[in-house]
Amino acid sequence: MYLLILVLGIVLLPEASSLNCYECTPPTENCTDIPKTCPLEKNRCASTRLVSYLGASELQNVTGKSCVEPKDCGEHSLNTGLSRDVVSITCCTTNFCNFKPAPAVSPSFQNGKKCYFCDGQTCSNTVNCLGNEYYCMTTTVHTDGQQVTLKGCASTSFCSTTRTALMTRATIGDINCCQGDYCNSESSSTLRCYECIPGPTGTCTETTTQCPSERNRCASTRIVSYLGASELQDVSEKSCVLPELCGQHSLNTGLSRDILNVKCCSTNLCNTQPAPEVVPDGLNGRKCYFCDGKTCSNTVNCLGNEYYCMTTTVYTDGQQPVTMKGCASTGFCSTTPTTQMTRATIGEISCCQGDYCNSASSTSAGLMLLVAPLISLLLS
Repeated sequence: MYLLILVLGIVLLPEASSLNCYECTPPTENCTDIPKTCPLEKNRCASTRLVSYLGASELQNVTGKSCVEPKDCGEHSLNTGLSRDVVSITCCTTNFCNFKPAPAVSPSFQNGKKCYFCDGQTCSNTVNCLGNEYYCMTTTVHTDGQQVTLKGCASTSFCSTTRTALMTRATIGDINCCQGDYCNSESSSTLRCYECIPGPTGTCTETTTQCPSERNRCASTRIVSYLGASELQDVSEKSCVLPELCGQHSLNTGLSRDILNVKCCSTNLCNTQPAPEVVPDGLNGRKCYFCDGKTCSNTVNCLGNEYYCMTTTVYTDGQQPVTMKGCASTGFCSTTPTTQMTRATIGEISCCQGDYCNSASSTSAGLMLLVAPLISLLLS
């Protein structure tokens, strides 16, 4: 008899442990509060405010109400350097206690923590963490068919995927958090790219490669060489490159001209497409001297983005050094791109701005006529 009473008592007990809360789900700006009975594990009523910033500007300020787990309560922040999301969740434990909206988010100040963040080109930028962002983080976001690496600062609760997946429609991978300034260094995640380096025939077989940490761009490259007005060769390749190689570069020696078009991206195996064709360019008004093997007093009209006059010395195949003058774009005003292009040993490239600033009197003429463009010495 007592057992029957006990069983009936259990069956007839009201759901005393189930909390009733108001629910109002964003992104609707003016949503209507709807009564809801919470699941047993979500035993808190919550008023939530999500504030998103782009730089210093407030991008959105959205409020909501729901049942939540106790661990969700409090203020949480994810700072990706360029943008920042702050989630403030005010909790209570009695029926329909979340009738008021969440209060405004309090201003946050620098807490001394410093982390790396990504800007779409590099992940070596640094950000000062704010408020309770005591961790550096790294994660991968899959959105609109693309994979993007994010780095930055995070509060403790963002060091799991749960809350970020609730906040966004993006598919987010594991969030890796660490403590210590700059602990989410760029070297901790290595880029993979397609590689295709042409041989003497100009053809190559595409493979994949793991890039060195300093070469943190995947690139599709097109190198076009001209001898006078005639196109001599057009070669395509794929590789890992330094960020400063990205873009279009041009070296014009008067007799020949090389254009290097390097299209870059920063996610794994993103260099699937070949580099686009080189766009024809016109005179830009700059005038420089060039050498023809007898004298360096010849003049050339610079083209496209060749806004500098240059002078350099080339040592090739054990021959005597050859002086070269002409026009150059910014990217060629260091030895980096040219030494990667050729087997020649190239001295420092001296660049200057101003018509004829690479004066013929500054350097003696070369002893041989260098009519073959540098690109003819491409790496095999």
